[in-house]
Formats: sequence, structure tokens, C-alpha cells
Amino acid sequence: MAIAEEFDNGDSHASIRAKLNNHANQINKLLPDDTNIVPKELLPGFWIVGSAVGGGDGSSLEQAVQINGVNEEQLAGLLGNYFRGLPGWQSDRILQGDLTWIDPPSGAELEKLGTPNLVFGTAGGDAIPVSWSAVTNGITYTLQRASSNSFSDAILIYTGSALSFNDIGLSPTTTYWYRLKVSAAGFASSDFDVDSKTTDIAGNTTPAPPALTANDTANTLSASHPLGASEIVVSENNGTFAAYTGTINVGNVNRPAGYWKFKIKAAAGRNESSVASSPAFNEATLPKPATPTSGVVDDIANTFNWTNTPGYGTTSSYQYTVNGGLSYSQVTAKPVVIGDVQLDAGMVGVRIKAIAGVSQASDTLFSTQGFNESQPDLSIPVTNFSTLDNVELVPGHNNWLKQVNGTDYCSMVANATINEGEEGFIQMEVTYGQPSPYLILASGTGTSNSNNGLVCVQLSINYATGANRVNGRYYNGTEQSYLNDAIVTSVSKIRLRCDGVNIHVEYFTTSWQALTNVIPQTGLLRAKGYFEVQRNAPPSTGAPNDGLVSPIMQNLKQLNFS
Repeated sequence: MAIAEEFDNGDSHASIRAKLNNHANQINKLLPDDTNIVPKELLPGFWIVGSAVGGGDGSSLEQAVQINGVNEEQLAGLLGNYFRGLPGWQSDRILQGDLTWIDPPSGAELEKLGTPNLVFGTAGGDAIPVSWSAVTNGITYTLQRASSNSFSDAILIYTGSALSFNDIGLSPTTTYWYRLKVSAAGFASSDFDVDSKTTDIAGNTTPAPPALTANDTANTLSASHPLGASEIVVSENNGTFAAYTGTINVGNVNRPAGYWKFKIKAAAGRNESSVASSPAFNEATLPKPATPTSGVVDDIANTFNWTNTPGYGTTSSYQYTVNGGLSYSQVTAKPVVIGDVQLDAGMVGVRIKAIAGVSQASDTLFSTQGFNESQPDLSIPVTNFSTLDNVELVPGHNNWLKQVNGTDYCSMVANATINEGEEGFIQMEVTYGQPSPYLILASGTGTSNSNNGLVCVQLSINYATGANRVNGRYYNGTEQSYLNDAIVTSVSKIRLRCDGVNIHVEYFTTSWQALTNVIPQTGLLRAKGYFEVQRNAPPSTGAPNDGLVSPIMQNLKQLNFS
């Protein structure tokens, strides 16, 4: 089939294609005697020796056929003699594209490779930049050029694994035809993609493409050219070409060959160059430090301690969790002060934090015993909600709430109310170093998220300084006022407590503390919550998610609400 396509040069040779397609025995059996050798005197005016093909006057095979009048029978016999003389021939084997005999594939036919797509850059007077798309499983790309779409004078101008070729030495204002296919062992070769391009008028020069330097260990990619970096443009992931600004930090990620493409831009008297495509980058598995050991719970001092991993002796290398690994905070002192809280075994833990591009986080050393609150908390979980506006339960918990992924400015209304003159509180747990949602008490019997008579408490983080602040706010329906706040070095819970007369904003360290200002307790109050994305670290400092945090309402509980 491939041979028939190669020599199908129009109607004058169409019968050759039919002969090779429909009378394969002419290739394998049309020989003069049992020696499988055609006597020299019977040869027409051209020969085949090894892989060389020529006419008696040194012309190509196609020209030899035309000049010397070789008939189809002679051509079929000669080709049969040549192919059967190749190593490995047997009558039940097949000849593949690299001219080697192989056993027929078992089962179905060979899978056919996809067709690559020819793309031309800006042509010069003497050059045409040619590039093409990568084909899955493709290895060797074969590019031919001809003067017409019959490809009767086709010549091979490139074969290899690259994705571009700069065809130079051409004539000005001339149309050239190109066809491209891809092959690989174990696959049937693709169809040809055919297209044409016309060269520019004489005068413009076409520079070579940029030279690329790729380092898959350091995860960097750079380009250079004698014309200077200012003349280089780059495209990322088939995007628009833009100015090259210097070495690209690829990161420890997988990127296919050709993810970045570089070329020299066109200028006065100069065409753009052909494209230079980046090699593939492969994600490396970063080392994981050993887990800290020997966790110690001190339920009197309310602390958690451990033995450092060798080589990681500073507290800045560690993070801790108080919610079973759902979130982590930076360790600022060792041991970590957990506070007088009620926590089950396995909720508190410590690990070595990840360093971007250097190492993974270690596994977590979790506590094997719990913490017991010295003053038992008699409150009960809040599990009944009338409104969840882009808010959902955290899996595994019926009183933990979080924002729906990709949303912001979300709200919750609970079926939990307290009357004027009654005592009780609404509270949630917080994690030091992680901003919390707003816990709200609002006036009104309805279940909407309107906030008339609102008072709220939140743990906020000054991401520039790292300071943790418990603050309260009050909104009377027309204006908002800030209650006083408190900077804290540890905190585990915040709450809004009603004493029947006033509302108190409180937080728990080793005991309950209150902000100075109070708000009068009037009318029916309903528990609500408000969620918005916040920062707990300066942007562009390597913090997870660039310091952006979607707060979680942890362990929402109430006492004497109905």
C-alpha cells in the first residue's frame, strides 16, 4: 500500500497502484527461476541495490520508469526480488515501514496513528518555517516537499522526532507543497497531512530558531539567540505568542513536549524564525521527612509535646492540628498550648511542613490520648439549619460547616433561638492561626439571613504581622460599630453569651475571657453565620493557596437555645 501511494503519480501510473493492491503475488512470485535472482541482461534501464534506487542515467526511480519504459510486470518482478532479498523474509511474514520483515500482529490490525497537523510560520524569500502537532504514540515524523500536489517530484526533507523544521534554500515567490506523516513501531503509520505555502519576495532573511536550555532537575527553561532575548517570543500551552522575559520556572510538574514554543519575531528585512519546542518535563517525587516521634499529652498544662525529627530542630519547621488533620497551623512554641478543651484522642497532632519544590510534609504524629476540659461543657451540637446559602456540612461532622468550593460571601441560618431575659450561649471552636467565619446573633423571628440587631464575633488574622485577634461587631440596622478586641497568643473557642440582660463576646485560652464592651439583650435572637475567603499569610510568600483561607465553622454548639 505504501509503495503504491509513493509511485501513484497521476493517471499515467494508476494501474501500478492497482497491480500492487490487487495482485500481490506479482511481488512475491514473479521471478524468472528458483534462484530468486533476475539475470542482469533482463534488468531494465534502472537498478535497486540495497536501499538505493536509480535509473541507468542516475535518475530517480520515477524518472527511470518514465524514460526507459519499464512495464508493470518488470517493475513488480524487480520489487518482489528486492523485498524477498531483505533479511527475515518468509512467505507468511509482512513488511513494515522501516523495510524489515515482521510476524503479523495477533488479533486485530495494528492501531493507526492519528494524523499530524501541518502549521506554517511566516515564509521568507528563501525559507518556510514548518511545524506540526505532536501525535499520541508517534515517534518518527516524515516530511516531504514537492512542486505540486501530485508529489511526482517529492523529496524527503526531514525525518525524526522533532516538531518543527525550517526549510531553507528555496526560491522566492514560489509555491511549495508539503506532506507529513508519523510512524512508530507497533502502530500503522498515519495518513499524510498535505498543505502548501508560498515563499515571500527576495530580500528577507529567515533567522534560526532560538536555542533552548532545559533542566528537568532544577525545573527551569530558558531561550537564547544571537539577536538577543528581546527578539524572542514565547507561547505557553498553545496560547498567544508574547515577549520572552527570561528563564521560566516550570515547577515540579508534568508538562508535555511542546508545552512552550519559542521563535524569533519578524522585523524589517527579517522573517520570523521557525518554532523551537520545549522538551517534556516530568514531576519528581519530593522527599518526605520522617515523622516526629514520642507525642506527649499534658492534660494539666493543656499542652502537646513531641521529639523532633533529626535535622528539623527548629519550631518553624513544624505545624500542628487540633481537628484531626483537617487544617494545620504554624508551631510558634514547643510544646504547643492546646487549651482547656475537650478533644478526643487523635484530634491533636504535629508534622513537619512541606517546602515548595524541596520536600513533602511528613506524616502526622497524632495524640494517642485525649484532652479533658476541667469545666465540663454542657452545651449540645447545633445540627438543624433553616438556610445554607452556598454552605455545606464538613464530611463526617453534623455541626461543622464550610463554604461550597469556588464560592464566597456565604451564609448560614440555624434553627437555634433564645428569648429576651433567658441565659445561654452559642459557640464554636477555632484554630489559632486560621481565620474563622463570623458567629452571629441577630434579632427577629424569621429565618432569612438579614442581620438587623446583629452582634458577631470572629477570630481574625493580620496576615502581615501574623497577629491573632478576637473582635466583635454590632450592627443596629443603619450603622455598624466595632466592639473592643483582644490580641491573643492562644485561643480554642469563641462564643456569644447571653446573661438575660446583655450579650457578652468571649474567647477561651486556658479559661473564658470577655471583651470589655457588651450589647443589650433585647427581643428574640437567632444564631447565624457568615463566611468569606480571608488571608492568614502575605501573598507571594509560598504559603498554601497564596495565603487564602476558606474558614470552617468548627463544632458549633449551644446552651439553652431552642
